[in-house]
Amino acid sequence: MPKDKQGSRIDIEERVEKAEEMLCAGVSPGRVERRLADEYGVTVRHARRYITRVYRRWQKQTDKDAPHRREKIIRQAERFYAKALAEKQFTAAANVLNLLARMSGAFTVRDPDREKLLAALGPPPDDPTLALVYTQKVMMFALREVIENPSIDPERRLRWIAEIGSKIGMTYPRVLIEHKLDTVEKKLDPAAEGPAEVTPVRALPRPATARGGARSADNE
Repeated sequence: MPKDKQGSRIDIEERVEKAEEMLCAGVSPGRVERRLADEYGVTVRHARRYITRVYRRWQKQTDKDAPHRREKIIRQAERFYAKALAEKQFTAAANVLNLLARMSGAFTVRDPDREKLLAALGPPPDDPTLALVYTQKVMMFALREVIENPSIDPERRLRWIAEIGSKIGMTYPRVLIEHKLDTVEKKLDPAAEGPAEVTPVRALPRPATARGGARSADNE
């Protein structure tokens, strides 16, 4: 087992940089731990701490850049669009223009009833059966949006309608149908809530056409 050497702050920073370099190169965390432990003579536990520092650094950078990431992508796309258009690469320019249009919300259609419908749906329930019904309602809401959205071309609209319709059918199992039939039966006949009385077979009269003629089951 390698000797445990934590090292100074400069040494630790060097090891963290080494860990980040290997992680960015696609090396798995487990292999990074072993390489750091062998190279710097530290325990695997300390090597794992260096990797944790890398992840924390990345998370801080992500949180810091989050408010400006969208604008940065838009500016980069605009420069790429201008360059592609100047070099007459019209296919690339059209793809970038489509991306910019989507990011700007040009294809977004505002539904004034959206917030009302979402409020009516409420949060997902904890019960699995009720959650399945909730999912069906969400898909019905999505189906309505697909049908009423004028920015969707007809071919894509038909494909999405078919896909959502098939998903709705897949989430409608037999147990829900039986549950609804049972609910309707109880509403029509409240007396049918309890189990039906079963008549023993031996208590039934013997038919006249049976072998030996008709006789009561008690005489058997």
